[in-house]
Amino acid sequence: MSGVTPESRFSNRAMALREVEILRALLDIFAERGCFATNLDAVATAVGIGKGSIYRHFESRDALFRAALEYGAAGLVARCRQIWDADPGALPAARLLAVVTELVALNERSDPQAPNTLLRLSCSNQWTPSGDVPGTLAAAFVPLVQEWQRAELCDPAEDPHWIGVVLLGLVSALPLTHKPGTERPEPLAARLVTLLRRAFLPPTSV
Repeated sequence: MSGVTPESRFSNRAMALREVEILRALLDIFAERGCFATNLDAVATAVGIGKGSIYRHFESRDALFRAALEYGAAGLVARCRQIWDADPGALPAARLLAVVTELVALNERSDPQAPNTLLRLSCSNQWTPSGDVPGTLAAAFVPLVQEWQRAELCDPAEDPHWIGVVLLGLVSALPLTHKPGTERPEPLAARLVTLLRRAFLPPTSV
């Protein structure tokens, strides 16, 4: 017989829900204010709890920020996965374009789960390469990239993690090449897909 009581199950569920609230608040604040104005006081105020209560859920500031990055990465990839799977009958190239268009649109809106937000969050904390978000985020994209490889959009001999890194780098570099809001996401995404595929085309496509 299980030793887990209904009360403990409810308590665990409540703890998990509060943790999600904290992670969402951190990403919201970071997307809006950047690294210097994102601190535990601001997060606690947004959630409506005391700063000390955060440490009931996360053992340190570093653990909180890492958890926020993992949460954000999972949410971003889930969005892309939903778009990729939405119309299995469509041409793979069109499905890839739809995914990249979503990535571009998220950046344009400074969405809390946009690639730019997650990459800046990682850089602001100066984490080591083994734990940084460019690695974590690209790694989260690997299963999706492998589907693109099987669909012959990218060379299957290429490292899928590296393709993910390049894709996220291209999307995040857009603010350096154009002023946000001056062009619709679709043509921007189309150019990024062209660059990505030229870099990683299957040998038979060359």
